[in-house]
Amino acid sequence: MNVSDDAEIIALEIEPEAEDALPILAEALGGPGGPAGVTRAEVVRHALLLEFRPALTPWPTIRTLIDAELSRFGSTARRTTLHSTLSLEMETRLAAAGLQCEEIGPDRVLEKLIADVDR
Repeated sequence: MNVSDDAEIIALEIEPEAEDALPILAEALGGPGGPAGVTRAEVVRHALLLEFRPALTPWPTIRTLIDAELSRFGSTARRTTLHSTLSLEMETRLAAAGLQCEEIGPDRVLEKLIADVDR
């Protein structure tokens, strides 16, 4: 892991179907005992603004905690919006983990390959 990986922060806006779950989510993710990588978990209007360092707490861990808390309210449905720019390395790491496909990497992204050829 390099320094930029450790410093990268993912910012998300999470709007759960069960709005009454928002304070519980904020406390579970950002309160005492929450994941070490979470740097912000704040309720704003009808959403949770969440910032975390995936090098410290990976997205699957955060997602599992969100699902666990929302299941107590009868629905894990939510809309999640990305509010940060991700590096190509982070994008491919998240895709590889989400699709369970280790072969996905920055060296296999078509846009990067085309850009490299154009130089």
